[in-house]
Amino acid sequence: MKKVLLVIAVIAGLGSTALAQSKVAHVNTQKLLDTMPSRMVVAQSIEDYRLMLEKELKEMQEDYYKSLESYQTSKGDMTQQMKAYREKSLGEKEQRIMAREQSAQNELVTISNELQEPLFQRVKEAIRLVAAKMKLAYVLDETNTLYFGGGIDITAAVITELLKLEKDAMTASPNSTDPE
Repeated sequence: MKKVLLVIAVIAGLGSTALAQSKVAHVNTQKLLDTMPSRMVVAQSIEDYRLMLEKELKEMQEDYYKSLESYQTSKGDMTQQMKAYREKSLGEKEQRIMAREQSAQNELVTISNELQEPLFQRVKEAIRLVAAKMKLAYVLDETNTLYFGGGIDITAAVITELLKLEKDAMTASPNSTDPE
C-alpha cells in the first residue's frame, strides 16, 4: 500500500513539475488582425464585391417591379391565357430573384473566407514563430477566453513577427488579395 502511495506521489509530482514548466501565454488576435495592412485591402475587396452583388439584385428587383406594374396596368385588356402566362412569368422572375439572393449570400461568404484565409494563416504562423522562440507550450486567444489572470502577453511580439510576414507576403504577390 505504501508503494502504491509512493508511486502516486511521484507521478503527481512529475505531472505538476511538467505543468509548472509549461509556459502559457495569451494574445489578442483582434488586435493582430487590426494591425495588418492587408486586412484593409481584403475588407475593401469584400465590400466592393458585396456592393456589386447588391447592385445586381437591385436591378433584378427593378425589372420585376416594372414587369409587375406593366402587367397590372394592362391586365384588363388581356385574355385569360395571356394573364396566366404573364403571372407565371412574374412568378418565375420572383423565384429567380430569391434564388439569386441566396446564391449571392453564399458567394459573399465564400469570397470572404477565401480572401481572409491567408490573413489567418499569417497570424497563426506569427504566433507559432513567437511561441517557438519563447518556448511556450500554450498560446490562448484572449478574445475567446472567458478568463485569464496570468501568463505572458505576447501580442506585441506577435505583431512584430506578423508585420514581417505581411511585408514578405506583399513583396511576393502584391495583388494576392484581388478577388477576381
